[in-house]
This record gives sequence, C-alpha cells and structure tokens, in this order.
Amino acid sequence: DTTLMEAKFQFINETFVLGTPDAGVVKRVGYNDDNDGIFLQLDEDGPVFIRRSSVTGSVVDTEVRQADWSIDPLDGSGRSGIVLDLEMAQLLTIDLQWLSAGRVRIGFDIGGSIIYAHEFLAANVLDVPYMRTAVLPVRYEIHRQTAGAVTSTMKQICSSVMSEGGETRSRGKFFAADNGTTPVSAVQDTLTPIISLRPALLFKNITNRVPVFPLAIEMLCQTNPIHWELILNPTLTAPSFSAVETNSCMEFDVDASAFSDGEQLLGGYCAATGPGQGRNGAGDQNLFGDLQMALDILGTGQANILTLLAAGIGGAAPTFGEITWRELQ
Repeated sequence: DTTLMEAKFQFINETFVLGTPDAGVVKRVGYNDDNDGIFLQLDEDGPVFIRRSSVTGSVVDTEVRQADWSIDPLDGSGRSGIVLDLEMAQLLTIDLQWLSAGRVRIGFDIGGSIIYAHEFLAANVLDVPYMRTAVLPVRYEIHRQTAGAVTSTMKQICSSVMSEGGETRSRGKFFAADNGTTPVSAVQDTLTPIISLRPALLFKNITNRVPVFPLAIEMLCQTNPIHWELILNPTLTAPSFSAVETNSCMEFDVDASAFSDGEQLLGGYCAATGPGQGRNGAGDQNLFGDLQMALDILGTGQANILTLLAAGIGGAAPTFGEITWRELQ
C-alpha cells in the first residue's frame, strides 16, 4: 500500500471473484468510501463502473453500464475480443490521475496484459474536481437491497495501491504533541497512559483521509526510573481528546487514567538519578517502520490510537512524554 503522490498516478490492483448477478444483491470492488471513489459494481442488471463524488456537498454516483464502456465493453465485440466472466477470478486495475481534474482508467489484467475497459474524463469536461479526494481505502462490499433472506457470495483475494514513479517519504508537515510542563504520575509497577494520539474524524470539514506516519517519541522522568511501552490501539479509561492544532489532522489526550488491551510496538527504560535528569529519546525516523495511522474504512471510527505508557520503578515517577509525526496533507 502507498499514499497519493503529487503529479503521479495511483495504480490500484484488486483480485476477487464476484460470482453471478443475484436479484436484490449489490457487490462492489474498488477504491472508495461512502463519499468518493472509483469502483466496479455487480447487480442484478450486470456489471457497472461507478465514479462517486461528494464535491457538490451531496454524494453523486455516475454509473456506466457495460454496454457503454468507452474503451472495450469486454463482451466479445471490443478491440480485445475478450468476454469478461465475473464468475472467474479477476484482477481489477484502476489507473488514477489526480490533480482533481485528471483521467481515471479502469479495466482488468487478463493473460498478463491490462485491458482497459472505460475511462472517466474530467479535464475540459467537468467544471469541478471529479472527486473530493484521491486518498481512499480499497474496499470490497456485498449487501442486499431488498428485505428478506438472500443467498449470495463473493470472494475477496488481494489488493495493492502503488504510486507510479515511486514514493518520497521526506515530504509532508511535521507536528508534535506532549503533556507540556505538567507531568503525569507514572504509578509504581503499573503502566499509566502518558499521552495518546489518534486521527480526527474530520479535517477541514471532510472525512479525514490524511496519511499520518509517527516518527519519534521522547520521554523525561523524575525522582524514579520508569519502564515505558508504546501501545497500538489500547482501550483507554476516561480519555479527553482535543485537536493538536488547526493545521493538524490529529487529536491527542493526556487525561486517560488507565488502559487495557492493545499491541506493544516498542518498550524500554528511562533512568532518573535526580529531578529532571532522566531522559529517553527515540528519534530514528525509521523507528515505526511503515506504521500509518488512519480512520477505519468507513471513515466513521478510529482504526488507530497510539499511546505512550510508563510505570514507575521503586516508586511513582513524574513523567513527560512527546510523540512527533508527519502528515501528508
């Protein structure tokens, strides 16, 4: 997976078996959420390509049925002569030019060659961007449109999102959050939340799809040494998240009193030989590897929360913590 790069194409591949068209059932595969995106849909009337856009403030789906695909309808009558069989495994390809007014091609990789079936054009065609954002999740869906029980299946296999021409991680905006000049008391022998970070649900009044990469942590302890851990997706007790700042898409918390669950990413110790003398810095920009923080696929819930914890050794320890990160806005 990768993130949108300026002036470069997004190249999305998804493999699947959609099966048969079933009455009252919709199956979808694509690069989209509930507001924007490009995807293939199979319903009782057959396959259709859809461009979804929320640019006008309302979600609008532009549908193109198979018979109207602009490059090759893949019904045997097109330039390839191929007949698309969605009961067999398929590799969907979406070639997406952004800049808000680019071209989107969609087709299938069959026999080792990409057979483009349709293109959505925007330049010299639309008077607004063709979507609100091109930073989107890959998505597979199956749902019924009618009441009552319906038997239908589809298979999700694999997916990837690539930036054609490579990826540059040095770009973006840098931010940091900490607990200021007020330490949190790291309870003796009990890991205590010091600071937590999560994506905001909205950024600039739209669903927050900004890619966020944690970079480093910094800790300072007083009086006693500490054992610290960095945890992904804990359940926090009584947090109070607030915006980092206007230009950041992230929120932070320093009020949570306890935690449960979560996955430990890092850990270590911070010595304290006197007030203000214990310090632990983890400033390597490869510290977190390719960890990317994001909302869930619907954009309505938190998929990632990062929490820095500390436990006092030999007694409680006043502790300060900081997390720095990069946002690809």
